[in-house]
Parts: sequence; C-alpha cells; structure tokens
Amino acid sequence: MIVAEVRPLRLRQERVLPKQQISENYPYASVLVDHGIFHMDSVYDYLVPASLDKSIVAGQLVEVPFNNKKKLGIVLARSPKSTITTGFKEISQCLTELPYCSNAQLELFKNAAMRYGAKEWDFIRAAIPPFSKTGERAYISSNQPNSGMGKWKTSLPSDLARYLDSDQKIATYIQLPVLQPYWDVMSEIILTRANQNTVLLIVPNERERELIERTLIGVGASPLVLKSDDAKSLRYKTYLQATNNNSVHPNIIIGTRSSVFIDLPPNSTIVVFNDQDESHYERRSPTWNSRSVALLRKREHSIIFASLSPSLEVVDAVSNRTILRYTFSQKRDAKYITQEGISDDFFPVISGGLKRGSVLVCIGNKGYVNSFACQKCRNIALCECGGKLHIAKDGAVPKCTVCAQHYPGWSCSWCGESRPRTITTGLLRKGDELGRAFPKIPVIVSHGEDSTPYLPAGTHLVICTYGVEPRGQYSAIIFLDMEQQVSRADLRGLETVRENVFRNISMLANGGEVYVSLPASHSLCQDVIKMSPYRAAEREIDERNAAHLPPKYDVIQVVGSTMNTSIEGCSTLIRELSGELEFLDVVGPYQRDPQNGARTLLIKCLPRDRHRVIGRLTEINRVNSLRNTPLFTVKIDPYSLA
Repeated sequence: MIVAEVRPLRLRQERVLPKQQISENYPYASVLVDHGIFHMDSVYDYLVPASLDKSIVAGQLVEVPFNNKKKLGIVLARSPKSTITTGFKEISQCLTELPYCSNAQLELFKNAAMRYGAKEWDFIRAAIPPFSKTGERAYISSNQPNSGMGKWKTSLPSDLARYLDSDQKIATYIQLPVLQPYWDVMSEIILTRANQNTVLLIVPNERERELIERTLIGVGASPLVLKSDDAKSLRYKTYLQATNNNSVHPNIIIGTRSSVFIDLPPNSTIVVFNDQDESHYERRSPTWNSRSVALLRKREHSIIFASLSPSLEVVDAVSNRTILRYTFSQKRDAKYITQEGISDDFFPVISGGLKRGSVLVCIGNKGYVNSFACQKCRNIALCECGGKLHIAKDGAVPKCTVCAQHYPGWSCSWCGESRPRTITTGLLRKGDELGRAFPKIPVIVSHGEDSTPYLPAGTHLVICTYGVEPRGQYSAIIFLDMEQQVSRADLRGLETVRENVFRNISMLANGGEVYVSLPASHSLCQDVIKMSPYRAAEREIDERNAAHLPPKYDVIQVVGSTMNTSIEGCSTLIRELSGELEFLDVVGPYQRDPQNGARTLLIKCLPRDRHRVIGRLTEINRVNSLRNTPLFTVKIDPYSLA
C-alpha cells in the first residue's frame, strides 16, 4: 500500500497594498455612485489620493470601491472637510480626462429624478453614451466644431421670422402648415433661431433625423448629429462635441430622445419636433419623455414645440398660458373625398392621381391575409392553441400567429368546409390587388421591415403602413382602414391617427386629392377638411376630463411582479392620501395578463399632487428594497396603459 506524503500546511501571504498619500488641498470628494441599490443614498464622500489630485474635478467619471466591488461614480465637488469622520475609502482611479457631465446636467438629472421618483443614474445611463477612451482621445486631437455659420435668410412669415430671430427667451408651440413639406418649414425655423444662439433639435426617430439633416445640409448648414447606431467611440466623441466644454460650440445639434439632456450654452433653444410621437417616450421605468424634460430646462433655455398636429399636453400648456402658440395662415388648396359606403370607391382617386404624379396609399396593417373565416359557417379560423390563423403571402400555407404551426390543406374544425373567407387584409395583399389594377405603374411597398425613405423620380404607386411613407410629393393620398385606426383601444390612439394623417397631407401637391375611408360626418373627416387638428385636440381633452385622464390629470401605473404579493398593501397606503389631496382615484389592483401573473394599480391625481403620490410610492419601494423583496415598477404618465 502506498501512503501519500503529508506536507506541512502553508498559509497564503496576503498582499497589503501600500497606503497612498492623500491630497492636502481639498482631500474629500463627493461622488454620485452608481450602486443600483434603491434604499441607499447615492452620494458618498471619498478620499482623493495625491496621485489623482489634478485629475479629480467636478464632473469627472471615476471608479470607486463600494460594497467590496468597483462601481462607477461622478464627482460632484471637492471639499476640505467632510460631514463624517471615519470609514473613508479612496477613489480607485479617474477614468476621464474631460468632464463626463456638467454641473447643469447634474442638476437636470436631480430634478428629473425627483419628478419621476427615480435615481439620477437612471437618467445618466440614458443621456450619456458609454465612456470610450478612444472617443475621448479622438475628440481632444480633432479640430473643434466651427461655430461661424453667418446669417440665414428664410421664407418664413415676417412676424414669425422676427419672433424667432431675436435674443429674447421664448416658450412657444408652432403649428406647422398642413399643405407644405414639413421638413422644409422645420429647417427654416431652426436656421432662423440659429442666427441668435445654439439650437438643439430633438426628433422622434432616425428617419426624421435624416430627413431634416439632409434638408439643412442642402442649404449649406453643418449640423452636428448624434446617431444612436454609431460605433461606441464615435458616439462618445460626438457627445463631447455637443456638450458645452469650451467657448466654441456647434450652432445646430440634432438628436433623438436622450439628446434632450445635452449640456448647452446659456440661453440656447431646444426644439422638440412631434412631441406626441411614441418614440419621444421612454418605455421602461422611469417613463420620462422629451417634452417633460425639455420643460424642466425652461428657465435656462428657450423651448419650441413644433408639429403638424399638437399633443394634448401642448394644447393644455397653451390654454394655461405656460407657452404661446403660433399658427401659419394657409389656403385650403386641396380636394377632400370621403367614403360613401362602397369599399373600393377610392380607385377613381388613384386613377386620376396617377395621371398627375405619384399616389400614396396608407394602410394600417402589414401582412397579407391577417385573419380569415370559414365561407360556410363564418367561424374564425383558429389553431389548436387558440391563436388566429393568417396567410403570410399569396399561395402560402395558413399559419398560427401564436405557435407558428402550419395548416396545409386547411379545413374548418366546425363544419369541415375548406373554403376560406378573408376578413382582414394587410399591406401585402393590397399591394398585389393594386398592382394588378394598375399594371403599367411601378409599385413601391414600404413597411417597417423594408422601408423606402424617399420617393424616387417618376410616377409611382406607393402602398405603405403609417410612419414609413417615402417622403416626397404626391398628387393623391388615400387613407384606408381608418375605422379600425380611430377605434383603437389605446390611451393615445386618436392623437396618433391625427399625427399620421396630417403628416402625410403635408406631402400633398397643390390641387391634390385626399381620400379618407370614413363617412363625411365623422369628426376626423371634418377636422381634415377644416385643417383643424388643434380644435380636435381641445375636444379630446374635454372628453378625457370626464374620465380623469391626461393632460388635466396625471396617471401613475404601479405593477407588482408574481413574487411581490404586497400590491394590496400598496393600494391601501396610497388610498390613505385621499384625505390629504384634492383628488385621488385608485383603480385596482387588477390582473391584466393572467399568463405572467403581474398585478397592476392605476392611480389618478392632479398634477400639483403628483409629488405627494410619488413620494409615498418611493417610500414603499425603499421598504421593499430593505426587505430584499421585488420592487414595484412605477410608470408616470406612460405613453400607453396597455
């Protein structure tokens, strides 16, 4: 038998890092730490090593020890003394050479966090691209942006041009003219205001960004563009160019939602285009939006909202005289046709329009046959799992929309009949039908997965879903599926429909025709004929007041996960505020989706009492965090309640 040799145990030597010298001047730094623990404070004092004395200034991104881990932090200030006496740790390293953010941005993050009951880092991560050393070095070594653009002359109405080309601080809503290409008018507004100061344009998506950027470049401007799809280093370099790091600053900056937090020179102008668009809203909690954050900056900068159809919040702000309103005077040089009971009565409009130019047909749904039924018994074609069957393209096998099971040789499960009856069709089916009806005309089909950004030269028949229309001029525009669109059970359904309709009408050529698949008596048809989206928004606000919905009321949605069983307790604590507030309506808790088990609480209150409700919800989540139980998800004035 072989016995293993027993060796004496040896203890591993623990290496003790040499203690660093601490800075003699202002040895303490207040750091905003990104630790992600809800119930703990975010600001802590750290010692500044002498080796980092010259590097640690306000706004720098640093790495600090926290809970035995390395965490990111932003230096708020240096000080000679601290409010605590023991337990100090040292800053590990300074990551940036240039400030990561300014004091003005930090104040904005703080105000936004208070408004939405969140942490500053919830906004910092959304507002500032991830740090890139390569991007920072590229910015330092590159030439600074050219600030000299000269004076721009535009064709805006003289009263609006004088108003914009002044050094006064303004807060206004500009309702764009319906029968003019909106990108041209937006570019002129930006250029006129850029004569006085820096202009930051916030657009809802990359599509609108590219369109307005292209128009500005076409007249000789050089906007600085913040693109979300750029490489990490380029994104960070562009962010540094946009921030107010020095006296040289670009005149025009264009970006999407997160760009609303960009640091700007004093008395700059923030322009928010189409603030009612869904892309201006952050989907995840905290559900902030571009409009609300822009208004938080109203004291320091001018604010302009511009759109073809106003949001309900902007109309409410105008009625409260928080902002002013400017409306273009315009002629109604268009012919409007409404549906008179015949489903295909728009074909003459297409035929006549193609003789003068291109025609745009807008459809609500993508797909081919989105649902069908049995020709004999009229029962909807369903899968074994309960999902509806659809046909993706001509000649394709029916397929389930839920589990994707195929049904070759389909027959009705009720009566055995194998003849399908189409119920709802989509973009692709309509494209096939119109292509056969007008065989000599090139057809362009544009949808979210395969969009065409611009209308090519020549005469074309364009079939598209809403939002991805090729930008250009059309002799006729047809709006189909409008009854389905206006009947959407969504918080902002009508607002979205108005935005889509009036945006597309702005691409109508002089003397063109507009077809709306609704009876002439429908309110939307009357709004289109009278070109009065503002009155339509006012009417909708009156209707919403009866249901205690935005903009006169704030809506707060609280969602508890399946692991969080205290949603009833949350409801009780919130209802206790009813005796202290002028108005409080608590709906639920209810279970919206039986599959995930999450329960929802809907809270309605007046805007002036919102901070009391959010404060109570924040306290509840602090307790949940201390108990190590899942937090409630809180959404304040979300885009949709669905």
